[in-house]
Order: sequence, then structure tokens, then C-alpha cells
Amino acid sequence: MKIIAPLTLLAAAVAVASPAAAAEKPSAEKFYAGKCASCHGKDGRGNAKMLKMFKVEAKDLDLLDGAGTPEEDAAFVKAILEGKGKKMPSFKAKLGGLDPADLVAYIHGLKPAVK
Repeated sequence: MKIIAPLTLLAAAVAVASPAAAAEKPSAEKFYAGKCASCHGKDGRGNAKMLKMFKVEAKDLDLLDGAGTPEEDAAFVKAILEGKGKKMPSFKAKLGGLDPADLVAYIHGLKPAVK
């Protein structure tokens, strides 16, 4: 009986560490918070500290101004996958199964409703 308990614990540890458990697709919200918000701001309007550090204009970090046309959405997806200029790296290898279009949809949701 004492042998079963350690084997059960070992099986549970292997299940937790399995690639299937580790490969769980991240949500767009968590991905944005972890990878995008530091530069683009929690609200998608840009982080003032990054504007100063990167020496870029506010429009360069603002994800909400004018976003929404199919062409702009395609440009967002391209920037996510390939990077943009010298300041924004490619996130293609970091998406972990997240569809970049889902991330773009999440970004659109950051835009406040027009009153």
C-alpha cells in the first residue's frame, strides 16, 4: 500500500508537466496584459513612459485610433507576426496557439463605447 501513494503522486506530476497541459492556448486578454500592455497601455492608448523611452509619437503606440477596417486589422496581424520597425518585435513564436486575429478582436474591445 505504501508503494501506491508515491506512484500516484508521480502519475499526477507527470500529468501536470505533460505537453498537453503546458500547451493550453492563452487567452487574448492574458496575452495582451503580459506582452502588449507594457508598451501599448492597458487601455490600448499607449504608455507614456514608453513614448519617452522609444522616442516615438503617441500615434505609434495607440492601437485604437482609427482601428477596425479590414486593411488595418491585416496590418495589426502582420505587425504581431512579423514585428514593426526596430521597436516592436515579432510575437509569432510567442503566441502559443493564440490566433492573432483573436488578439486584434480583443484590442477592438478596449475601445470605449461612443456615448
